[in-house]
Amino acid sequence: PARFWELPEPAAETVLVEAAYLDAARAMRALYRDRGYLSAKVGLGELTIDRGGAAARFTVDEGPQALVRATQFVGVPPGLPEGGGNALAVGEPVSQRRLEAWRISLARELSRRGFLYASVESSLRVDSDGRAADVIFEFTPGPQVLVGKILVKVNQRTLESVVRRQL
Repeated sequence: PARFWELPEPAAETVLVEAAYLDAARAMRALYRDRGYLSAKVGLGELTIDRGGAAARFTVDEGPQALVRATQFVGVPPGLPEGGGNALAVGEPVSQRRLEAWRISLARELSRRGFLYASVESSLRVDSDGRAADVIFEFTPGPQVLVGKILVKVNQRTLESVVRRQL
């Protein structure tokens, strides 16, 4: 049997995997949508195969870029900061990825403040022309969990003051 380095190089048309080009089109569409082009369409256009390899040409229809017009918080408990490191500012392109990161950070902050059963949902209200979008967060905080007195028992090696300091 021949070793792999002794095998003849396959013909270019036999190594074409259409799924890879379609995956590339989906990835490009996701990138455009993450930059605010919510109605972007990317398709596989012309495909050229020759001895040296293959070249693909993609067609892109960006559509309008949606910018954040306003942010609305519904049902937010008092004292919860609405901004954060993941916040989308007014005038920035709408990004589903950043919107989801912001939603997760708000849910974590709720949990950190004792709202262990809270949920945060996000949605977009996009204008008919696709150029402006309102970001809406809906909070369902649930009951706030508070910790009462903590008893430290069966502690033989560590001083109680050390354990309490870590709480």
